[in-house]
Amino acid sequence: MVKYLITYGVNTLLCIMFFTVVYNSVFANYANGAFNEIGWNGEVLNTLYLPAIPRILLLSALYLLIVVLPLSWLSNKKWSDKKVLSLISFVVVSALCAGILLMSVEPIIATDYFEYGERQEYNKALEAIGYGYTNVMVYLCLVALGLSSWFFTQKKPESADV
Repeated sequence: MVKYLITYGVNTLLCIMFFTVVYNSVFANYANGAFNEIGWNGEVLNTLYLPAIPRILLLSALYLLIVVLPLSWLSNKKWSDKKVLSLISFVVVSALCAGILLMSVEPIIATDYFEYGERQEYNKALEAIGYGYTNVMVYLCLVALGLSSWFFTQKKPESADV
């Protein structure tokens, strides 16, 4: 149980780190860097950055339940002698999760239903840093989650021989 809590904690920190990098990139590149200084301003921080943290916590928990626990069980029960196969499965499933996440979120953000609206502003922010950059960061984040999840779930609990 402890190894899953450690995995959750490390994965959550990795997600927050990647989100912070993308957040900084948006403010550094949006409107040619005109908003670079206000990214960590109290009001902007409370409006844009801090509300994302509970969502990251929830997505990390879902990732743990949907991806890590089943793959960990398979890895320890079925592929205990095949560590490379287990590692590849964690990385491939994490990359598939990144693709599913991007395919489900990008079309919603990219559609401009209203002339001036929240979606249009998200679209402008993503265009400022580039969709490619965002896609690469999402894939890198989830592959890093796959690698860290594999690493922490492969640890066998040490038996206390007294």
